[in-house]
Amino acid sequence: MDIFGVANQSAARQLARALPNTSTVALGLVLFPLWVARQIAGAPFIYPNPHPQNALAGLNFVPWRTELIDSLLDGYSTIHQYVILGSGLDTRGYGEPSVLAGRVWEVDTGSNIHFKKSHIAKATLQSDAVTYLPADFSDDSWPDSLRASGFDSN
Repeated sequence: MDIFGVANQSAARQLARALPNTSTVALGLVLFPLWVARQIAGAPFIYPNPHPQNALAGLNFVPWRTELIDSLLDGYSTIHQYVILGSGLDTRGYGEPSVLAGRVWEVDTGSNIHFKKSHIAKATLQSDAVTYLPADFSDDSWPDSLRASGFDSN
């Protein structure tokens, strides 16, 4: 979404280039008409729109969710601990210093974490502040593992 000026997601763009089956050329061709429309209109009006209205809400769920989470995080001067459950390919803990100045725990299945770590390395993203925690969400013990890995629940 950073190419549309909606959010700074350079780490996400960098990770996307390292993922298999991601063609930045094809993605550019798909998004180019929307980028041109944004340049002409001066603001995104179809996608991505962080404030979707009615019929566009489904199309804009990801930008809307990103904007909502980012606006909640912006309400704090610094966040010392941040836990992302089901982190998938989220890139909030990588790249430029931001409001997430502290530690980030990414809790996900072991296979997702393995996949992500290998591609984070290929993308040469800085991940010093990230702690990966493999978990089985159907097992109630993952909060204990989170605390054992250094998370302060107080």
